[in-house]
Amino acid sequence: MTVHVDEKNKQAMIFVDSTLGLLSTNIRCAAFGMQEEGRSKVYFVLRQESAKDREAIRLIVDEFWALQDSSMAIGCEVVVSDGPIILPLPEGLLPTYMEYTDEWQKP
Repeated sequence: MTVHVDEKNKQAMIFVDSTLGLLSTNIRCAAFGMQEEGRSKVYFVLRQESAKDREAIRLIVDEFWALQDSSMAIGCEVVVSDGPIILPLPEGLLPTYMEYTDEWQKP
C-alpha cells in the first residue's frame, strides 16, 4: 500500500518536532521513513555508545508516538559508528538531521 505524500510530510514534521532539544553532538544522524500506512521507522547514528543518548532516543520515539492522531507502529534502529554515513539510507529513510562533514565538499 502506498502512503500519500501529504501523510509522509505530516509524519516527517511530527518526527522533527519530536527531536527538538534532544539531539546531542553525539547523534550524527536522525532519519525517518513511512514504510506503509500505520507503520514508520526512525533511525539514528551515534558516534559512540551513550546511555544519555539512548534515553534521548527513547524520549523522541515516545513523543513521536504520542503526537500521532491514530495508532502507528514505530520501529527504531540505532547504529553506533564514527565511519561515513552512506546516502541514500536503507529502506528509503530520509535524514531530517545529519552532521556536517568536510567530506560533503569533495567532488
